[in-house]
Amino acid sequence: FREAEIYECTSTIKRKTDAYKTFFIRKISTFFQEKFGTHLYEITASVSSTFLKREITHKDVRASLRST
Repeated sequence: FREAEIYECTSTIKRKTDAYKTFFIRKISTFFQEKFGTHLYEITASVSSTFLKREITHKDVRASLRST
């Protein structure tokens, strides 16, 4: 029982991508595509960077959309 109390679970799954980042980028980009007829990569990158509090480039946006 003591071992169960001190056991620390660690994830063994290693993801190549950040699923939350990809989801957010795709949602914003889809919105722009529906409203303006284009993905607006630079603006999608800026909005994503602001909300996710990390650097997102237009290349990151294109890569996230390419994997769909």
